[in-house]
Amino acid sequence: MQSRRSFMIGAVAYSVSALPLMSQGGGDFMAQWPDLTTRIERAYLSDNMDELRSIRAVCLRALLGPLPQDKIPLVRYAVAYVDWRMVFNPSVLDKEKDDMLEEAQSQLEQAIKVDERFTEAHSLIAGVYGVKISRSALRGITLGPRAGSALSRAGKLEPDNPRVPLQDGIGAFNTPSMFGGGVDKAEKLLRRAIMLLEKESVEKPWPNWGRFDAHAWLGQILVKRRDFAAARTEYEKALAIAPKSGWITYVLMPELEKAMKIKP
Repeated sequence: MQSRRSFMIGAVAYSVSALPLMSQGGGDFMAQWPDLTTRIERAYLSDNMDELRSIRAVCLRALLGPLPQDKIPLVRYAVAYVDWRMVFNPSVLDKEKDDMLEEAQSQLEQAIKVDERFTEAHSLIAGVYGVKISRSALRGITLGPRAGSALSRAGKLEPDNPRVPLQDGIGAFNTPSMFGGGVDKAEKLLRRAIMLLEKESVEKPWPNWGRFDAHAWLGQILVKRRDFAAARTEYEKALAIAPKSGWITYVLMPELEKAMKIKP
């Protein structure tokens, strides 16, 4: 595994290259925050890992300087969010992913320590736990209950936050029914997430992500149900949001075509 020291050296190196992204003063940083979060989503949806690395480094650098106390949890969330997004990209070296997941968990734990009512942090840390479990099934013994507790807390804080059923649905999709998951539960949760996302204004201050994810994951459920036409519709909705998504174009769509050729 890549050492923690070399991981942080990489972050500092990127922070230097990312300096032109924005001013480094705390006030200037937050003034440009809306533009930065727009760039985060644009970079993720277009699979631009270099941009995500640079933005992550700028956020890490900002955390070293003066920031409004009430904004620190949100910036920590942004670092964790970028880490969480990047671990799914095949261009990221496998040895780096574990460090990113550790950093994401640490940043979210620190954010929650400062603001225990930060719903988005509770929800995202459940997603981080889920990825850790996918990389080592034995972790499910301890991290599975922690993910469930985090989502339960998030749901109590904000019952209509769409990213809570979204994370819960993704977790259910990847968990066997005998352990409390399954496609039936996942589909119900993801459809609720889509319904809530349709009600959430696209102008809502970030975090306001999830539309692409909900359609992509629901499509996978529909493939399992052999409802191929509906699955394609969901993938097309995801592509309308992220036309450059390699996940949809080069992974999920080909899997759909392959499944269509297999007789039930």
